[in-house]
Amino acid sequence: MKFGFRADAALDIGAGHVMRCITLAQELSQRGAQSHFVCREHPGNMIPAIRAAGFEVSVLPVHALGDHSSSPYASWVGADLSVDAAETRSILEAAGCDGLVVDHYGLDARWEDDVVPQRRTAVIDDLADRPHHCALLVDQTLGRTPQAYAGLVPQDCNPLCGAGFALLRPQFAHARHRSLELRAGRQPKRIIVSMGGIDRDNLTGRVLDVLCALPSARETEITVVLGATAPWRDSVARQAERSGHDIAVLVNVADMADLLVHTDLAIGAAGSSAWERCCLGVPTVMAVTADNQTEIARAVAASGAALTVGRSDAPTFDDSLAEAVDTLLCDTDLRTAMSHAAAAVTDGQGARHVADALMELLA
Repeated sequence: MKFGFRADAALDIGAGHVMRCITLAQELSQRGAQSHFVCREHPGNMIPAIRAAGFEVSVLPVHALGDHSSSPYASWVGADLSVDAAETRSILEAAGCDGLVVDHYGLDARWEDDVVPQRRTAVIDDLADRPHHCALLVDQTLGRTPQAYAGLVPQDCNPLCGAGFALLRPQFAHARHRSLELRAGRQPKRIIVSMGGIDRDNLTGRVLDVLCALPSARETEITVVLGATAPWRDSVARQAERSGHDIAVLVNVADMADLLVHTDLAIGAAGSSAWERCCLGVPTVMAVTADNQTEIARAVAASGAALTVGRSDAPTFDDSLAEAVDTLLCDTDLRTAMSHAAAAVTDGQGARHVADALMELLA
């Protein structure tokens, strides 16, 4: 079997959509399937990362967008929907793809109808705000139920909803037991800052300023994680050197699970990495860096798995962040309770379940 993937990464989009598709493609590879990606060459794209993972990529240029769409994510496509559909369909046919996986907020049923028959289309979504023509739908949002897609997908669509289907790399499930076992009773010495692989607005720099001014964080080791396409990477590295604190800046971390196992507190965005931290039971202070992260932050905070400090562009963000970090560093019972709540969110087996469903779909 051969699956086509349509997903993009960019400074505006972030890296999460492409990264979880790579994870799913790798899981499919374990079952003998091949994958072929179709991506537009947006600034900040993850095309080199896809190729480094061993997958074929067809690269499309970014065109001016037609004005027919009212979607707030229309600009993410990089072309008129009909043009993108025609180009994608041609690539998938030439590559001999049997099925299609779509992970893109800018695409919906109109696009899907033009590319691959419904019975061979799977959609990854988090928004539940537009129709899809697909046989399989994956929404890894905590607390999401199939009812959220009533009227948005065909009646015979198989909806896989909830954080149990979070698309995490196998390293997280493998490290889960060790992480939870080591976490019990540990004093907080290590903080990780991960505001997204791209972090277009350099929220990482603001977080470091807050941590460096916080007395309770003075003796901690701080590790910053960024992607290779992060535009503020060099600036953050210089900031870390000047800070006088023990700050390491890591780029393109290969084994994020191992890093989180030895982390006592995480400060992170409410994107796909939220499920990685939950799987390993890492107490977290979570920030909303984009509108589409609001629901994730609300659900994770309600479960007790994180403290949320709201939108990163709010004027009270720095004060809220300092208060939340100080609270977690000083309260052992709260960290323990949060770790247990986080571990209950997902066990890290979601990609395996989704890959099985995809194989069954085409079988």
